[in-house]
Amino acid sequence: MAIAIDPFSQQLIQYEPRSVEVPTSDASIARAQRYSRGYEFNVSVEHIFVDGINFPNTQANADFALQAAILYGLTHSLDDTAKQVQFKCPSGNCTWDPFESLAVCSICNDVSADLTVEHATGPLLLATIHGYNGFVSGDNVTTFKLPNGLFIDEMPFIDTDKTVWMTSFGTGNRNETVSLKDFDTLIWAMSFLRPRNNDIDIWRDVTIEAIECGLYYCVNKYTPTVKSAIISELEEPVANAFKAPDSWRPYTDAEILRNNNWLDNLNFHPALSGIQRSDLMLGANFNVSQTAVDSISSLLAQTFTRGGYDDSDYGNITGFSRSKDDYEPPTMQPFISIPDLRTPFVSLARGMTNTIRADSDNTTIQTGRTAVMQTYYVIAWQWIALHVVVIVAGTVFMLITMYETRNNEIPVWTSSALAILARGEDTNGSLRGTVTRRDLDRQAETTLLRFCPPQSPALKDNSEQGLVTGEVTPVPSEVSSLEDVVLNEFDVTSERARKICRCIQLR
Repeated sequence: MAIAIDPFSQQLIQYEPRSVEVPTSDASIARAQRYSRGYEFNVSVEHIFVDGINFPNTQANADFALQAAILYGLTHSLDDTAKQVQFKCPSGNCTWDPFESLAVCSICNDVSADLTVEHATGPLLLATIHGYNGFVSGDNVTTFKLPNGLFIDEMPFIDTDKTVWMTSFGTGNRNETVSLKDFDTLIWAMSFLRPRNNDIDIWRDVTIEAIECGLYYCVNKYTPTVKSAIISELEEPVANAFKAPDSWRPYTDAEILRNNNWLDNLNFHPALSGIQRSDLMLGANFNVSQTAVDSISSLLAQTFTRGGYDDSDYGNITGFSRSKDDYEPPTMQPFISIPDLRTPFVSLARGMTNTIRADSDNTTIQTGRTAVMQTYYVIAWQWIALHVVVIVAGTVFMLITMYETRNNEIPVWTSSALAILARGEDTNGSLRGTVTRRDLDRQAETTLLRFCPPQSPALKDNSEQGLVTGEVTPVPSEVSSLEDVVLNEFDVTSERARKICRCIQLR
């Protein structure tokens, strides 16, 4: 029994390692309230008021870390980019309470419903892009065009290796977008036209896909978690973090700025960006300096445009792809064959956000809790059930035995060696004549004993006390009750005698 119970006893007390969170400044993650990195230089603001807005006098360069982040976001998946956020977690397991941070968000809209189709005979897009000698003309050319001027020609009669399969138009002016005019914190927007499902094998009956994507300043709520040294963040936009009404205002009220749509835009202008402005403020706690706004806008314009075609005969095009190996500018490559144009913009926004958080003013961080492994003793009470059952069953059996023996007043027999010696002669020599152990066992199997209390009415002679036995009585095979054999042997027939006397077999 002890061997059977022992495995259950071992399970009663168990060891359980648990991760205990301890608040510490060693667990930190980057967050941003204000970003002002970048460089901006202007010759003289006075030239603007004298020579007009066509006089370029301002230059802006974004921080190199942000330039690297843009290229990284374009060439890596969102999962890879999200893991680049700057954090410290000594134990490899940390948590943080939700916090808000300045960020860059992305949005993409399907603007296919805004496409217009034109059929005309005239110069083709292919000629304008590749600088052929003279125009390449075609009869009944089908042109797909967006309201912002982006267009693409359907050219089924030209070799596929010379066909323009994708065109794009990028701008930092929200007034030049199709679906993003309401985004007053817009950084950069791009419109794309290409065959739907990237079907570049044939032009006949092709369906054009028109997508417009944008990047804009925003405030996000982050809930970071680090497990096994791998970080993951739950990202939620903060709905009420709008552009503050009094932010991004010029410090001058010159006539040249009035009725100019540049006033409410964030795009870099080589002349007007020389005018000093207040910070761009989102909500009450998050700011972007003018230097950062202008330098980021200038960087994106240089990255995603190649010198546009804005002649009224052709429309607006700042990027294109003629094949998987022929595209301008180089940053068009990630957009050529990717099934979903939204994907690179989501990764791009996350990469820019990581850099803004890491290089924010005063290196703002959010402290968290680090997890330390500790061993706990756990009492598994369910494993004690067997012990309880054994104890309860044993106690009940003992109580029943005590009650039965006391109630029937059965004399001591096998519980004491002295009792056996005292009653030895009562067997009347039933086991005499046996020599070996086997003979003793065989003789005992056919010998019956009857126990009756002293002065029992079941006895023939009331002077006999205690144990009474008859002669050796073989057990007939047709009798199922040993008690019947003994009672008949001693002529004990009364019901009372049957209740008082007990029969046993020696073996």
